[in-house]
Amino acid sequence: MTEATLGALRTFRWNDGESTDGYHGVDIDRSGARFFTWSHRQGEGRLERGAQSLEALLDSGPLVTPPPAIARQLVAEAQRWLSED
Repeated sequence: MTEATLGALRTFRWNDGESTDGYHGVDIDRSGARFFTWSHRQGEGRLERGAQSLEALLDSGPLVTPPPAIARQLVAEAQRWLSED
């Protein structure tokens, strides 16, 4: 599990702990959360899995189920963004 911070955008990535072919991830910022998978296979790269508003993330949980630690961080990020508005 890794995290990268670029200004206001935060990206969280995770894999199943066994596969080396790629990983799942989510970018989150003031506009919402965007879920994706990334493949290391030649010619594949990033594949968008869906987008979710911050409100929907808080109401229903993440669109794609991440590990519990990342789910908690996504909820905290959504709450932080909404409290700043």
